[in-house]
Amino acid sequence: MSLVLATSVVGAAAVLAWRWRGRTIPLCVLAVATVPALFLVVVITGEVAADLALRAATITVATVVLSVLTALLWTKGLPQLVSRSDRSGVAVVCAALSAMYVAVAVFLLVAADDTASVADAEILVDRDQFVASRDAPARQAGVLLQGTLRGPTGSPVVATHGCVTVGTHRLLLPGGRFPDRYLVDFPGGPPVVVAGISSGSQAWGWPAGGTGNCVLRTGDRVVVWGHLRGGMGGGATSYTGLADVRIVAAGDADTFLDRFRPAAERTGRMVVVLAGVNGALAVAVAVAGVHTCRRLTRTGTDDPPRITWRSGPR
Repeated sequence: MSLVLATSVVGAAAVLAWRWRGRTIPLCVLAVATVPALFLVVVITGEVAADLALRAATITVATVVLSVLTALLWTKGLPQLVSRSDRSGVAVVCAALSAMYVAVAVFLLVAADDTASVADAEILVDRDQFVASRDAPARQAGVLLQGTLRGPTGSPVVATHGCVTVGTHRLLLPGGRFPDRYLVDFPGGPPVVVAGISSGSQAWGWPAGGTGNCVLRTGDRVVVWGHLRGGMGGGATSYTGLADVRIVAAGDADTFLDRFRPAAERTGRMVVVLAGVNGALAVAVAVAGVHTCRRLTRTGTDDPPRITWRSGPR
């Protein structure tokens, strides 16, 4: 459902862009509004992987900026060029914009694939599995460490982040308290040191605390998605711990995967759509550049070029 709606949003934006192709302000507004509309469609139609959505939103800021520049170039820049000498400048500018769109698309695809790799992460539920994974070649997808959270002495609450539940949707709010590291009790061995997270987008399924917060408490069962790394602990804790932590989830590994994997797939499909939009924009800019170069070849004048690569007066 969300994929159909997201595709519909993209299609409607494409139709409007064509109708407004000569109008600067409507095109700029459309460029700014389309990406948030895509994210809104995914958020309101089901559960999302907040970490992936936040990463994608950060990346697509570049899409918005590039789209505004493209709108200005299309409506104000290219139509004013009349000199044959501007052909090389047009080629460079359009090639640079196209390359940046392609780079954004690649970053989005990598982010989606990175989150989808949770399905390939090795599940560790006891010390024997932990040691075997530690001694084996590292997996790119990392591991899912299942254990029991141990908090600081005298404090039942280990970590919190802002959240509010609206209907069936849980929305993240700013704020939270995240320790630099966690201790996870692990069957058959010493506690494992786990690197901390920095945002509520990396928390999954934490119980509601009743005061606009979601919390993890001492004794809660947790699943941590990260990578095994030596030198994280020592002494009373395991020397090998978890670094590069992506998600700290409440519950067990099976429950986490049952809920997180479909959400990651839904969010990933939206991110792939965004990557496709960037690819289409790269092609559109390249076509516009070729069209302008051909126009200048046929009807261009011998006037000095308007596109120059030096500072100061022309």
